[in-house]
Amino acid sequence: MTARRIAFLVARVVIFGVLIVFVGRQIHWQDTVTELSSDGKIVHRGRVVERHRDTVVMVRTDGKRIVFRRERVEDRRPTYGLRSIIERMDRGRFGIAFACMAGTIGITIIRWHRLAHVREIRLRFREAFRLSFIGLFFNNAVPGATGGDVMKAYYAARDRDKKPEVFASVFVDRIIGLVALVTLAGGVILFQAGNPEFSRLATHIFLLLGVIVVGAAVYFSRRLRRIFGISKLVDHLPFQELFRKLDRAFFLYRFHKGSIAIAFVLSLAAHSFTILSHVMIGRALGLQVPTYSYFVYVPIGQVLSAIPIFPGGWGVREAAYGSLFTRGGLPFSYGVALSILHGLIVLVWSLFGGLLFLLGNERLPPDREELAAAA
Repeated sequence: MTARRIAFLVARVVIFGVLIVFVGRQIHWQDTVTELSSDGKIVHRGRVVERHRDTVVMVRTDGKRIVFRRERVEDRRPTYGLRSIIERMDRGRFGIAFACMAGTIGITIIRWHRLAHVREIRLRFREAFRLSFIGLFFNNAVPGATGGDVMKAYYAARDRDKKPEVFASVFVDRIIGLVALVTLAGGVILFQAGNPEFSRLATHIFLLLGVIVVGAAVYFSRRLRRIFGISKLVDHLPFQELFRKLDRAFFLYRFHKGSIAIAFVLSLAAHSFTILSHVMIGRALGLQVPTYSYFVYVPIGQVLSAIPIFPGGWGVREAAYGSLFTRGGLPFSYGVALSILHGLIVLVWSLFGGLLFLLGNERLPPDREELAAAA
């Protein structure tokens, strides 16, 4: 292992450690009851074992059992720790949340299949289905820097002549999905104009959308490419011939605006299923959050978790959800619980891709040189 790879691995471990410490310190692990007494507020920690109309029964960490009258409890309710939050979950609604992810995965498979088809890549739907699940598996279950999209592109391209086009179809598919996520959040914020809950987020969202629009205009305009020297920039990159082929493959999507628009609409539908899954998890946990808040916080959390640091966005997503949903008035622990449960749903779905990988003829992930040759 080279010094550069060791440094990269160490940096990832350090970042992961910082995230875990941050998330862990924000989480309420135990149930708490804040008693309003004549001496002020007294916080009791332990486990709430009974909840009645007028009373709350807690077994404290010292083993003492206490009965509180609700009128003497702050906000008339206890604050539940992470374990209790998940244990109290409605299993039926969680099952609906699990089923919603089938809609997300199915639509994304259709989207990639269409984007490959418009570039005349002979990719059967059955193969798109199989490779998409394998990519999902590598995204969510296996550590490493390659990522599910790279693996999906590699396996789709290895027996085809149009290798750059295959790689381009996979990454255009991912980019369209991310742009649709940001657009969805921006659209909801527009409809909620004046809502102080989203005032600070609005600036960042619309700034990001502006950067995306300007970046796409520069990249896909021949005149602007010459002005900004996009082609010359490619000449200074490593694997120049590889990046020239990929650049051309990406650029040619400018002639398929209708297919790009359809892919964008499909992305909105796929993300709506993902958000609906989160809504149902929230209902299962009893979270008092307006539905429109999910359409803002979930896209932002998903975009942040797409940063390729850890498989499946674990750690990054928990920190993002915990922080974002506090804006909606929830304790940090509830956002973390929402993130963990959704992450587990995606992980379980991805295991089907792991089974397809084990039963197929794919070999272990290729090294950097093989990836370059494949494209």
